[in-house]
Amino acid sequence: STSTSICTSPFHIPPPPVMESSALSSHYGSLASKTAVPWWAEPAITNHVADMVEKYLNLNSASRLADLGAGSGSFASLLSSRAGLTNPVTCVEPSQEMIDLGIDIQTSNAWILSPVCQGAEEWASADQGNGQFDRILIKYAVHHFDRKRMVETFEGIR
Repeated sequence: STSTSICTSPFHIPPPPVMESSALSSHYGSLASKTAVPWWAEPAITNHVADMVEKYLNLNSASRLADLGAGSGSFASLLSSRAGLTNPVTCVEPSQEMIDLGIDIQTSNAWILSPVCQGAEEWASADQGNGQFDRILIKYAVHHFDRKRMVETFEGIR
């Protein structure tokens, strides 16, 4: 039997190196202090992505949402406001600096976010969700998950 590859690129692009939890936290801690807005955080892009997330997660006011790799929680806050969520969004983020940045930015909306300083792998393996969420968001973060624990992580998310 002959194997056919869907990818026709002649180049092999190796996956980026896996960052340990402390390195990941340090990496995003350093980003938290930067003030430049990256292209993917421009309002037009953010609103387009929020439109898609709302549609595909079928968010409604009673949705119970966890955002894994939430960063500052600004996107979770936007989704909460747009969907009129009545439950706080649990923002799982390994970088305390990113969480602190979000708290500084979101002071008036702090009640709509419930930050958890933990990596997705630890959160999933500790059964933190324990069936209390009906929607899980992983936006711009899955490439930071530990590849060796990927199956275990996704099995633990519920």
